[in-house]
Amino acid sequence: MSRILIVDDEKSIRKTFEVFLTKEGYEVNTAENVEAAFKIVEEKEFDLVVTDIIMPHTTGMDLLNKVTVSMPDMPIIIMTGEPTIETAKQAVKNSAFDYLVKPINKDTLLKAVKNALDYKDLRDSKKTLEIENKEYRENLEKLVDARTRALQNAMHATISTISSVLELR
Repeated sequence: MSRILIVDDEKSIRKTFEVFLTKEGYEVNTAENVEAAFKIVEEKEFDLVVTDIIMPHTTGMDLLNKVTVSMPDMPIIIMTGEPTIETAKQAVKNSAFDYLVKPINKDTLLKAVKNALDYKDLRDSKKTLEIENKEYRENLEKLVDARTRALQNAMHATISTISSVLELR
C-alpha cells in the first residue's frame, strides 16, 4: 500500500483528497502546513507528497526543495490556486513530478497520483536491478578469478608431471 502525504492549509482540500485517495486503497496522512509536513516526513516514509504552493509562513516550494534534497527519489506533485508561469518554471526546475491547478477534480488527482507512484515504482525497480547487476558482476569476477587460479594450478601440475616423466626417461 502506497503512503501519500497531502499538505494544504485548506482543511476541506486535505479532507477531500484524503477521502478520494483512501477509497482507492492508499494510506494517506495530511499536514496543514510545511512545518507539520517536515515533522511527519521525518517520522514516516512516504511514496508521494502532494503539496499546495501558497501557504502561510513557508511555501510548498520550500517543502519541494527540502524533500528533493533529502529524498531525491520521492515524487512530489505541486498544486496551486494561483498558477503563474514563474511558479510552474520553478516547480519543474526543482524536480516536481507534476503541477496541478486548483480546482482539481477527482479524476485528475487520481491520474496524477497513479502516474507519480508508477514512476516511483519504476525508479525503485531500476535501483534494485542495478544493485543485483552489480552483485552479479562482482560474483562473476570472483568466479573467473577462482577458475583462472584453478586452471593455472592444473597447468603447473601438468607441467610438473611431464617434467617428472621426462626425467624418468
